[in-house]
Amino acid sequence: MYTRNHASVRQAAIETARTWVTRDFVILDTETTGLYSPARIVEISCIDREGNVLVDSLVNPGIPIPADAAAIHGISDEDVADRPSFSDLWPLVWDAVRNADCVLIYNASYDCRLIRQSLDGHEAALAQAGQLSYGCIMELYAQFYGQYSEYHGSYTWQKLVNAVGQCGLHMDGTAHRALADTRASLAVLKYLASLAE
Repeated sequence: MYTRNHASVRQAAIETARTWVTRDFVILDTETTGLYSPARIVEISCIDREGNVLVDSLVNPGIPIPADAAAIHGISDEDVADRPSFSDLWPLVWDAVRNADCVLIYNASYDCRLIRQSLDGHEAALAQAGQLSYGCIMELYAQFYGQYSEYHGSYTWQKLVNAVGQCGLHMDGTAHRALADTRASLAVLKYLASLAE
């Protein structure tokens, strides 16, 4: 179902995308051990507005990676056995994002929650993460796409791989790997910003 004012809602999403691309942003993505607590991060990537890689690392979550999560992103316990913990990697992530106007994420609420969960017990790092300004490309794209759910009272979220296809774009790498997903998120954002009024 699409709302009656879909054109104006869509235009508002385009205008927001245009505003975002003028800012000094970083795009961040994570892969994790699952959806719920006590899920932890197993991979993180950050790129700048030009697509330059700032961070791209596997992460030892300190807990086993469930088979269903590994089936999605392909990351195994063996892959992360000798990798740093997220708290050990955090200074590198912090250096990548600290001076950005905003951190843009496809599904920001999820990734932000996983950052907090993965930094649990590290108060200084948690405080730093809490200082950042975040924007959600997934919610912006849902507004642009315009499929409204009366049941949920909001626009229906589209999976990143679906958004890429709906925009006529292509994944640069394997979906559900953090670096490929940051690049796809940047491509979707730039596509929205490029649209004529």
